Amino acid sequence: MSRILKAIANSTDIGNETTLADPTVIDTLLEERKKMDVEIG
Repeated sequence: MSRILKAIANSTDIGNETTLADPTVIDTLLEERKKMDVEIG
């Protein structure tokens, strides 16, 4: 999970997400990251 969070924070490729118990959480994290980009400018 830390690798995925780092990739989201750096806007890089997430890679393999099959090890997550609930891979749908990645969609939520990506949406929240986009909101942060808009708020910061």
